[in-house]
Amino acid sequence: LELLRRSLTPLGFLAARDGGDNYHAVWGRDGSICASAAFLTDDEDVIEGGIKTLLTLAEHQAGNGQIPSYILVADDQVDEVVYGGKGNVTSIDANLWFVIACETAYNELGRREFVAQNLLDVYHRTMEHLFCLDVDSCGLLEIPVGGDWSDILNRSYHILYDEVLWFRALQCGYHLLMSAGNEQDAQRLYQRSLLVRRRLNEEFWWTRDAIERARERYYIGNPIPDDQEFPYYQSYLQPFRQNWYQRFDAFANTLACLMGVAPDERIEQVTERIRDRALHEPYPLRVLDPPVLPGEDDWLLTYQEKEPPYEYHNGGIWPLAGGFWVVLLASMERQEEAWRELARLAQSLQLTTDGSGAWGFHEYFHGETGAPMGRKGQAWSAAAYILGYQAVHDDRFACFERREEKMRL
Repeated sequence: LELLRRSLTPLGFLAARDGGDNYHAVWGRDGSICASAAFLTDDEDVIEGGIKTLLTLAEHQAGNGQIPSYILVADDQVDEVVYGGKGNVTSIDANLWFVIACETAYNELGRREFVAQNLLDVYHRTMEHLFCLDVDSCGLLEIPVGGDWSDILNRSYHILYDEVLWFRALQCGYHLLMSAGNEQDAQRLYQRSLLVRRRLNEEFWWTRDAIERARERYYIGNPIPDDQEFPYYQSYLQPFRQNWYQRFDAFANTLACLMGVAPDERIEQVTERIRDRALHEPYPLRVLDPPVLPGEDDWLLTYQEKEPPYEYHNGGIWPLAGGFWVVLLASMERQEEAWRELARLAQSLQLTTDGSGAWGFHEYFHGETGAPMGRKGQAWSAAAYILGYQAVHDDRFACFERREEKMRL
């Protein structure tokens, strides 16, 4: 909470106050996650910080409906609004997390301004922007390389992480529109959400039948072992790839379990894989398994500097993902294990590279050694801990599928 307070500006939460560069900015993705966590606290300043974050993002929506990737802040004023990111590719997931966080503000706090007409207009433009990213009307979004949190990691087209958030954003949009009495538009979002979930379960979870469907629909050319199934959701599916990589996206699979995509038996299999592969050690959670190594077919030269093995998105440990892992365990009513993982998450957040003894709240950690890496003082690292703590301690779950939704769906 203290870190979130330090990250506050009149415009909302900074990604990292002392991070420099574009970390001194209100991000669509980071800010929405921080806001969702803030709404579970009883700290009025932090709660209002979350509200300000979402209103700032809404105010600077682009004409095409895009929520900003980030808004640079100088002297507590808007310095520059940025809609692109790495390689001038926009953050698609900024839109998704924004809608999810706005529904959380309404659901958790009863804030009526989030179903007022001005914000309903923002949601409409955001969702239409996203619908246009489904360029072939198949139900799923077509995501470019660098179009989400994983920066330059070489994956594109139908990416599990984004599609899971798309499902949840559709559900959250449905709830917001229904609460405002707009049943016709709400039903459109609800029906699309069912299509997204069906496709993810039919095509991304590789039973033998799903493998054959993927071969046919995506023209996957390389051999896939005929005697194997793969008990997790594929990281991404891209047409005409001659190589298929059996890499487990632990973060996206965790989100699939929390956001309402995965049925109960698949949730058990995902958590079992995370344990079997020790992806929660030394701290939760290593996000990609196995990492891409030099010399492998999907290794890019740019990874040498930006995504070396066991660093950043290429098998690094992220407190962001660790907090969601704790929430997942709590949602499964595995309280003892959830408490244990929450304690280890706290241990990681205490580490720092400067030897000061102050809590570092680093961006990520080395996937093998657990050494702190990246920028420190990350607001969303603190937010992820809050999400995990509130799930374990108070049985409260922001921005995730609620139990009553699961019964209805």
